[in-house]
This record gives sequence, C-alpha cells and structure tokens, in this order.
Amino acid sequence: MDISVVIPIYGCRAALEELHRRLTDTLVAMDKEYEIILVNDNCPQNSWGVIQQLCKKDKHVVGIELSRNFGQIQAITAGLDYSKGDWVVVMDCDLQDRPEEIPNLYKIYLLFPFHLLLFLITLFLFLHQWLSKSRTEDNFIQ
Repeated sequence: MDISVVIPIYGCRAALEELHRRLTDTLVAMDKEYEIILVNDNCPQNSWGVIQQLCKKDKHVVGIELSRNFGQIQAITAGLDYSKGDWVVVMDCDLQDRPEEIPNLYKIYLLFPFHLLLFLITLFLFLHQWLSKSRTEDNFIQ
C-alpha cells in the first residue's frame, strides 16, 4: 500500500460524498495504491450510515466506528493504527483541507525523505538554541 488517508469523522455528514469524490479523483490521478480510512467518532448525525455506503461502493474505503465519542486525537490514532500505507495523510472531514493538495505534499515527501527532514529540523532547532543562548549571554551585565 502506497498511501493511506486517515480522516476522523464528526459533524460533517453532508460533506462525506464530496470528500470521497475529490479524494478518489486525486488519488486515482496519482496512480498509487491507496486506502481511505474514515473513522466515525460517534457522530450524532449518523455519519456511520454514509460511511457504510461508501465502503460498499468503493473497495478503497475502510470504515471504523468508535463505540463512543473519544475525540479527534483518539480517532486519528485509531485510523493510524489501522493504516497500511507507506505514507499517511491525516485530514479533516469538512474539506477545509483540500484533497487536491495531496500530490504536492507527496512530491515534497519524495524530495525530502523523513530522515532528511528530521535532520534539517534538528539542525535548525540546535542552531536556533545556540544562537539564542549566545545572544542572551552577551546581554548579561556582570
């Protein structure tokens, strides 16, 4: 599995069909093996019914129903635990995160693998801390 998209679902039943359509269009165009994981965080709008329909209609969609409302972080964690993709995208269900941006994120991932990004972030933080400490020490009056 190349790409997993994990989406916690709470309070956006009306957007699910459009979300699925836009995600599918985007992921099919990328020509990668993918899955869409919809985690129902016990949404009071009966989103689970829509998720079940999407699962029946599309073999790429996986539905997870939580027994109660655990909150967004726990719903994301449940989706991440289930995901099989080498690369995982987490996004909200209300389409504020544009599915069409996934290919751009994937290109960045390919240019800068995780270990390189981690190294660059660590280097940046080290330099920032070192420079901040140097300036702070120079400002002390003895």
